[in-house]
Amino acid sequence: MAKLSDALHGFEIQGDHHVIEAPEDWSQGRTLYGGMTTALCYEAAKLQCGPQAQLRSAQMTFVGPASGILTFRADVLRAGKSSTAIAVDCRTGEALAARASFVFGADRSSLIDGRASRRTDLPDPPEACPPFIGATGGFHDNFELKLADGSPLCSGGPLGFRAWTRFREGPGTDP
Repeated sequence: MAKLSDALHGFEIQGDHHVIEAPEDWSQGRTLYGGMTTALCYEAAKLQCGPQAQLRSAQMTFVGPASGILTFRADVLRAGKSSTAIAVDCRTGEALAARASFVFGADRSSLIDGRASRRTDLPDPPEACPPFIGATGGFHDNFELKLADGSPLCSGGPLGFRAWTRFREGPGTDP
């Protein structure tokens, strides 16, 4: 199982673009999951503007399958005092697989607190909850999923559930 951090740091620089082989453990059928394609585009953008940059917005367009050898080209569209806009194209061979736009910005003071708050109203901590999905040999093996409330899928119980979810690999993954 390829760890997310290994995949994100596996880029090779070739001229003005970055190349990586699509990690099969993060694929579904003939393409990467959209979230992994997005994470790789984001990593290519961060390599352009530096790790200290704060993501402010992102837009993804999935055009075709992302598989095999992937090439990422990140172009700075504009760099100003308070923000930097970067476009990233992901290609499989000559075919466009995805196009992304990212805006990174400097911190500013605000009256709005946009930080996410942690959910605390679940009945038990993750360690006390039963597994939600066991090992599947695929994409889901990258995550630890615990049933926090409700009925498991395909159990015949009432519809609805809440689950704890986290990467299996733990620390070292970009949040």
